[in-house]
Order: sequence, then C-alpha cells, then structure tokens
Amino acid sequence: MNAPIKIVIGLFSLNFVFGVIAGLDGLNPYITVFLGVGYFVAYNVLVYEWCGANSSCKALPIPFGAKTLTAVFAPLGLAYYFFVVYRFFPAIGAYMLSLVVITLIVIAPSIPLIIWGNT
Repeated sequence: MNAPIKIVIGLFSLNFVFGVIAGLDGLNPYITVFLGVGYFVAYNVLVYEWCGANSSCKALPIPFGAKTLTAVFAPLGLAYYFFVVYRFFPAIGAYMLSLVVITLIVIAPSIPLIIWGNT
C-alpha cells in the first residue's frame, strides 16, 4: 500500500475517532474545543503530507505553495495542486475524486452515531 492511501486511511480514522469522542455525553465543552483544535491541526498536517506523498509517489513536481495552500484550505489547495500538476481532464477527475473522498471523510464522524445511536 502506497503512502497517499495510508494518509487517506489516516484521515478517515482521525474523523471516525473524533466522531466517537465528540458523541460522548457529558463531555466538558472546553475539552471539546481543545479536541476540535487538535483535530483541525491533525487534519491539516495529514492533507499537507498527502500532497507531498502523492507527488513523490508519482514522481511529479510540487507546485510552488501547493502544499501550504492545501493545509490552509484543502478544497482550494487541492484544485490548485491538481490543475498545475495534471492536464485539464485528468485534473478534473482527480479533483472530483478528492471531493468525494473529503465528503466521505466529513461524514465519518457521524458513522458511530448512526450505528450506536445518540444515547
């Protein structure tokens, strides 16, 4: 399994674990905010690392500022990365696939609530 796939699995796992923790009743609001900030930092680091791992795995050049832009705002940074590195139609396909993966990753925290209910 190559590095970009491992990082995407890490993103999914991060969201799943955050969803389980956020679903706990009686959790102190300050702890929730602290966990949210930690989640945000970990998510941005993983997206940043994915950009570099994808470039090195496929032997592609990293565009100037693409990794930083993906860490700051992932949808815009990924669009910039794909459209600079790939040709137009492969870039559209890669960007659409990344939006599907990001959507699944965002849905991941609600999976524990769907399975076990909000008790």
